[in-house]
Amino acid sequence: MLISYPVSKETGKSVRMDGKGILQAIIALIIFIVFAIIYFIILAFIIKFSVGLFYDYPVDAGFVAIGASILTAGTLIAGGSIREAFKLN
Repeated sequence: MLISYPVSKETGKSVRMDGKGILQAIIALIIFIVFAIIYFIILAFIIKFSVGLFYDYPVDAGFVAIGASILTAGTLIAGGSIREAFKLN
């Protein structure tokens, strides 16, 4: 029985993932998660500082976390759609 894998339109080669491709995907995922956590922490400090700068009101950590998570999620989603919009590889 012959197994046929999908073929890339650009290169004409098989698009199945071998060991190298899986390892690269796992490394990219780990780097992506690390950068998302760093971005979240930096954004939380920015939100906390800006609220303290413009309002003389103590901010609950829950509100800072919610705001930072919403902005982080929006940035990650926008980053994925930018790749598709400009056809970046």
